[in-house]
Amino acid sequence: MAAVSKDFLEQHPQQVQALVGGLVRAVEELQKNPDRAAPHIEAALSKGIVDGATIRKSLSSPAVRFVVDPNAITESTKALLAYQVTLGVADKAPSVDGLFDSSFFDKTRSEKSSKK
Repeated sequence: MAAVSKDFLEQHPQQVQALVGGLVRAVEELQKNPDRAAPHIEAALSKGIVDGATIRKSLSSPAVRFVVDPNAITESTKALLAYQVTLGVADKAPSVDGLFDSSFFDKTRSEKSSKK
């Protein structure tokens, strides 16, 4: 997950676009080449707790799905916020209106499509 503040977004839109473009490329790489990504994930996250073979297998699992498109997580975010109310973490679920700005993802996807 990645997030930027409104102030950062307004002051550095090119950097935000570069971040989103990098995330899109990273997810594509994970999907196309999990064996190449596994050693990096093992080094950064497992710290020897989980072996590389397990990480490689998990990256190839149909149960694992990496998502970059903010539109794809809006409904699940609403469900999570509602569940937090059920747990008593919050009195009321906040609105997700304006929480996600898909314009940077949409621009990346559009640029990729035009290069094909």
